[in-house]
Amino acid sequence: MNTTATDEGSALAKEYTEYQKKKMADANIILMFGHLLADMGEFEKSQKYFENVLRGRPNDEEVACVYNNIGRALRLKGEYQRALENYQKSYNLHMAAKHPRLVSASKTLNGIGITYSQMKQYDQAWLYFTRALKMYEKCVPEKHMDVAATLGNLGTVYLNRHENEKGIECLKRAQKINLSLLPHNHPNVATAMANIGSFHLRNKEYDKALDCYTKAQKLAQTTLPANHPLLLNIQKCLQFIHNKNKIIITYF
Repeated sequence: MNTTATDEGSALAKEYTEYQKKKMADANIILMFGHLLADMGEFEKSQKYFENVLRGRPNDEEVACVYNNIGRALRLKGEYQRALENYQKSYNLHMAAKHPRLVSASKTLNGIGITYSQMKQYDQAWLYFTRALKMYEKCVPEKHMDVAATLGNLGTVYLNRHENEKGIECLKRAQKINLSLLPHNHPNVATAMANIGSFHLRNKEYDKALDCYTKAQKLAQTTLPANHPLLLNIQKCLQFIHNKNKIIITYF
C-alpha cells in the first residue's frame, strides 16, 4: 500500500514537473523566477526581486507585468492597499498599449478581485471577477486556465454571499476546465477541490467535505511547501471535521 502511494506521488510530481518545464520554456524567465519565489512563500523576496527588475528599465509590457507581480506579492503579504495600487498601474499600462493586451489586463482584474475578496469586500470582488470574465471572452477560448481560475474565485464570492447554487456551479465549471488542461496535482486543481470541500462543510455534509479536503491535501503536498496557506487552511478544516470544533469556514 505504501509503495503504491509512493509510486502515485512520484507520477504526480513528474507530471507537474513536465508541465512547469513547458510553462517556463514559453515564459519570460526573468519574470517567472520572481513569480516562483512567491509560489514558494517567499513573498518579501518576490516583491524585492520585481522592484529590482523595474530598475533595470524593462520594456513597457514587462513593466506592466512587473507591477502585476508586485501587486501579487503585496497581496500575499496582506498589504492590500499597496497591492491594489500596483495592480491598477499594471492594468492601466496593459490597456494603454497601442494594441491593448487584453489577456494580461484580464489577469490583473482577477488579481484586483482576489484582493477585494481577501478584504471581505465581496461586492467589489464580484465586480472585478465578472469584468475579467467578460474581457476573457474577447481574447481566449472558453476552456482556458485563466478563465477557470477566475470562475473559481467568483464561485467563492458567491459562497461568501450565501448564493450557494451559483457558487458551486462556478466551482464545478472551473474544476472541469482545470482537469482538461492542467496536471491533476496543479495547485489550481487542489484549490478548486478544497473550495468544493468548504461548500460541503458549510452544508454540514462532513463525509463529502472530508473526501474533498483529503484529495486536495494529497495533490497540494506534491507541489507546494508545507507552510503554504492552502495546505495550512486545508489542515485546519480537516482538524475541524475530525474534532467537531467550531471553525469559520475558509475559502481558498
